[in-house]
Amino acid sequence: MVKISVVIATYNADQTLARALESVCCQTYSDIEIIVVDGISTDNSVAIVKRYQYIHDTIPIRSFVGRDSGIYDAINKGVSLAVGDWVFFMGADDVLYDEYVFQDIIAAENGNDIQHDLILGHIEFDNKKVRKSSISAKTRYINTVHHQSAFYRRKLFDLFTYNSDYRISADYELNLKIFLERMNVLRIERLVCIVGMGGVSGRVDYRGYAEEIEIRNNYLQSGCLRTIMNCATRMRYIYKKCLLSLFWKE
Repeated sequence: MVKISVVIATYNADQTLARALESVCCQTYSDIEIIVVDGISTDNSVAIVKRYQYIHDTIPIRSFVGRDSGIYDAINKGVSLAVGDWVFFMGADDVLYDEYVFQDIIAAENGNDIQHDLILGHIEFDNKKVRKSSISAKTRYINTVHHQSAFYRRKLFDLFTYNSDYRISADYELNLKIFLERMNVLRIERLVCIVGMGGVSGRVDYRGYAEEIEIRNNYLQSGCLRTIMNCATRMRYIYKKCLLSLFWKE
């Protein structure tokens, strides 16, 4: 069978981690492994992982506890431990949409003659707003893939690691590479994950926009195109910041 490696980076996540783990452990698709990378939590996160290792002893649940330099450093450590054919990333406050997600993803890939490098579904935020992921020309301008909607072929990470200097947008680099190198992408009409709104990438933080600009500058050859898109990114930040100031009240 095709194995799926689920990588979960945690830090003081004991309020939500059990729900995330349970949503993976109850999948009807059985060939999975879970890798939890914990940044030395001071709450009960590590104890929750140990409890699930005992309860679900038929599912390999491995944990790595140690200091990291941020989310993407933790994710890189998780990927280095992964032995699956596909890698799927979850936050500790995310849950899979239902128990058939992995079964449907693998069935969709098996139903195609082409071997894909990336499979995309959709995510639903916990406020019920749906975001659909894609890889298209728009990817040159903005990250069009939500991490928790994406199943990456494990072999991609033989030649790529997330840049841990980026704090928010390191996954944009991989998605832009996939578009520019015309890798095979399968997009299915399927909700994959319910995502917590507390994630760092959901905040209006200029660092994320600055990282997008830097990544784009490293990959797009056309100076004119870079200038236009970088200006659009800055305008997008200003627009979102203005909306936040108008409607967010302490």
